[in-house]
Amino acid sequence: MTCSEAALDDICRSLKDSYKMLLRFTYILELNNPCIFAIYIVDVDGRFLYFFMALSTSISGWQHCRPVISINGTSLMNKYGGTLLSASTPDANDQIFPLAFCIVDFENDSSWTWFCNQLKRIIGGRNEVVIVSDRHKSICKAIEVVFPNVLHCMCLVHLLRNLKLKYKRIVDTVFHAYACGKAFNIVNFEHEMRLLESSTPGIREELESISFAKWSHAYSPHKKYNVVTINISESLNSAMLKARELPICSMLKVLRMMLQRWFFERRNEPNYQVTDFTKTIEGILREQIKRSRSMMVNLVNNMKYQVIDGTS
Repeated sequence: MTCSEAALDDICRSLKDSYKMLLRFTYILELNNPCIFAIYIVDVDGRFLYFFMALSTSISGWQHCRPVISINGTSLMNKYGGTLLSASTPDANDQIFPLAFCIVDFENDSSWTWFCNQLKRIIGGRNEVVIVSDRHKSICKAIEVVFPNVLHCMCLVHLLRNLKLKYKRIVDTVFHAYACGKAFNIVNFEHEMRLLESSTPGIREELESISFAKWSHAYSPHKKYNVVTINISESLNSAMLKARELPICSMLKVLRMMLQRWFFERRNEPNYQVTDFTKTIEGILREQIKRSRSMMVNLVNNMKYQVIDGTS
């Protein structure tokens, strides 16, 4: 046996042994973190099936975040494959706030339903929760069963990709569809929709069949807090890119250490704030104030004002 073959054999053995070590890993994790939520499930033959983990900081911190959750799955890149499912939300500084992780064999109805059931246990019964995902059929089925009263929205970017493929010869389609999704009131939405229909006849019926509430701000019955994509989930997947090549226990250790570092750094950030706003919000306010200095305000009546952008 060559050195490379021996090294490969050791890696494969460690990958297999890592699944055997998962039960002990879960036990130690719970022992050192009493408030953590971790579940390890095997099938009738004792083979690995599912693993779910939510740190105590994620569980308690969720109560102070906006009620918008992004869920997504990404492939593990080791010999035995599998899929890493995750749920996350934007924090007050618009950074990724991971809520839960789950390792499953495949993305199917059973795995997504099991994941959603565990997620439901940690997020509690908050009102007007919005879940954003891609259009994976198993995700749609799982949310319909587990979260019947939650607004399930589809990622606007994934919708635009589908439209771009279908209407690739019509340049304005994606632009106006994006503007529809980002419009905050029905007047602006309908204006962009008319422009969209003028270049792509029949597209209104197609988008309406999906339901405007699922991908636009204007028709949404709940606040989305400007979250219309699963970008935070995809960014989280990118942060875990190298770790997804590791044996399962090693990957989970890297994941736990990464979250521990993030939470520590963010816990100390408020000590350096000079206002009650986070750095991101302060930056947005500064930019808006800068823009407002060039605007002119004219009184229309006691209730209305006309604002003119002086830069145009």
